[in-house]
This record gives sequence, structure tokens and C-alpha cells, in this order.
Amino acid sequence: MKRIWKGLLGFLACGMLIFGAAACGGESSSSGKNESSSIEESSEMEEDKSYSEGLKYRLINNGTEYEVAGIGACLDTEIVIPATYLDKPVTSIATTAFYKCDSLTSIEIPDSVTSIGDYAFYYCDSLISIEIPDSVTSIGNSAFYNCDSLTSIEIPDSVTSIGDNAFDVCDSLTSIIIPDSLTIIGEWAFSNCSSLTSIEIPDSVTSIGYHAFLNCSSLTSIEIGNSVTSIGGYAFSYCTSLTSIKVDENNTTYQSIDGNLYTKDGKTLIQYAIGKTATSFIIPDSVTSIGEWAFSYCTSLTSIEIPDSVTSIGNSAFSYCSSLTSIEIPDSVASIGDFAFFWCSSLTIYCEAESKPDGWSSSWNDSNRPVVWGYKPEN
Repeated sequence: MKRIWKGLLGFLACGMLIFGAAACGGESSSSGKNESSSIEESSEMEEDKSYSEGLKYRLINNGTEYEVAGIGACLDTEIVIPATYLDKPVTSIATTAFYKCDSLTSIEIPDSVTSIGDYAFYYCDSLISIEIPDSVTSIGNSAFYNCDSLTSIEIPDSVTSIGDNAFDVCDSLTSIIIPDSLTIIGEWAFSNCSSLTSIEIPDSVTSIGYHAFLNCSSLTSIEIGNSVTSIGGYAFSYCTSLTSIKVDENNTTYQSIDGNLYTKDGKTLIQYAIGKTATSFIIPDSVTSIGEWAFSYCTSLTSIEIPDSVTSIGNSAFSYCSSLTSIEIPDSVASIGDFAFFWCSSLTIYCEAESKPDGWSSSWNDSNRPVVWGYKPEN
């Protein structure tokens, strides 16, 4: 499942880029700013020759500031951005500024910069080192998408939001420090980071986006702080090494039971830690709903016991559970979503119902696993 969705995401991301982006480094303007249309290319920095020459700059904010607009004629593989250009502060790295600069190995950002734009370092696949100063408050969508040589990154305390797909497909990223200032982790923000082994989400974070950590196949543990009130769908799906999800006991929306993720009231099982080696699991009788993809890709479980408190089973809840041999569905279950048992290649399904209830999707058993209707469990 390595780099799952990568082709689709690359296509979508490219389609979102502003027209005019160059092959290495864009010249598109940043959104939401009043800016000059002129793009200036530096020749020699005023006095200090330690800064990279040849970068393109653009005036923004009524001509009071500059943003780095593109690689320009710069041939450096180790980029050093100055804090000022032509006596005005450099405050932003523009959208697509270093887009697909595949020779770029490191970049030094001055503490005058407050924002890193969308796609700023998109597909910079040789980038191994970057220092983000504590002046930066936002990291844009797909800012570091597919920077697959980047091994670690420290996000400073000033950053409050990480955009969608910001670090998606950073294959070599083994560690990341999330600061206490961060409140939002965007959709797909760290998905497909296949070398990431653990992550701690601080108490400042209130929202974890859809697919935020999807397919982080080396992730073994995750800690969720007390302020998280929203976790998007499939946030931890395909994390095949995940054995522990911990939630701060003071969190009022979610809780952890035996290392699995539930709503605070215990009624919805959101995510089973699918890297566990246990072969059987009994769902607590407080549960009324099994979430979408809750057990998907759990290859160790051979049996799961569903209590008669459960009334709904979400889409793909048990898909790709290749070792699952039997499951009993009580007659309390009124709805089952699409592909609930897709590709459960060893599974026989025992249903207390005499026939398929109206609330079950027509594709609930799309893989046509054998079903025993009218099953009477032993007491």
C-alpha cells in the first residue's frame, strides 16, 4: 500500500496549480495579498555574498514587502534566502516558488518570513534539510509534498496551521515535532509518510483532518491531546503497524480503550489499532456503531465478536481483513455500509436475520463471501 493514492493526489495537485508555474520554481502570485505584478531577479545581493543570487522576488502588500517568487537563475543547491531585498523585508515564500526543484538539497529561511505558500517545495525530492524559523505562522497546502529525502522536521511554536497534504508522501520522514501552538492538522497532512514511527499531538490541536495519517505504515503509536474535538474520516487508516492510540483522559470528545479509539461515550468504535497481533477481539457492549474502515487491513484477527448493542456497521469496516474466518452479525444490526467485508478472503458470515434487512447496502457483501442466514448463536 506504499504511496497509496499518490498518483491521484499528484494529478489533483497539479490541476490546482496556478497557470504559469515554471518547471522549477513558479511565478504565480500568492493569493490574498495586494501585490505588484513585477517580478525582479536578483543579481548580486547588496553586500553580503552569503545569500543565494539569482532568485526571483515579487513586491507584495502595496510594495512594502517582497516574497520569493521562484528559483530564477539561481544555480545553488543549498539556498539561503535573505531577510531583506532592496531594503524591504522578505516575508513570504510564494505559491510554487520552488516547485519541482529536484536539485535543491537544503534551504535556510530567514526569521522575516511568516508564511510558506501552497506547493512551495512540491516534489523537491532531493531536499534533505530545512529550518523553519519561529516567525512562520502557516505552512500551505502541499508545501512539502513528495519531499521524499526529508528525514526530520521541527515545526516552530509560531505555526498555528498545517495545510492539506503539507507533508504527504514524505517517505523518509522519521520524526516530526508538532508545536503547542498548532490548532489544525489539515487533510492528508502526513499521509503516506511510511517511515514515521510515532507522533504526539499536543493539547493545542483541536482538529485532525480527513486522511491526516493515512498509510503511515511504520507508525506504531499516536497520542491525542485533550483539546481535539474533530477527527476526520480515515485519519489513521492503513497504519498497519499501529498498536496503540492514546487519548488524554481529559478529552471530552474521544477516549482510548485498550489502545483503540472510541467516542467519549463509548458508543462508536472509530479505529481499531490494526497493527496489534491479537487474533480475536470482543467489541465492548457499549458500542452501537462500528465506524467506517475501523478494522480495515487488520491481518491478524481471525475472529471478532459483535455484541447485540450494535445497530450499524460502516463502509469498509472489515475490508481486507484477510485472516478473518468467521463473524456473527446479531439481528440488532439495522444497517451495514458498502464493502463492509470486501476482500475478506477467508470469511464466512453468520447472520441472525433470516434475510438481508432493507437497511443493509446492496454491496455490503460485494466479495460474495458465504452467508449463513437465520443463524442461532449458542448461549
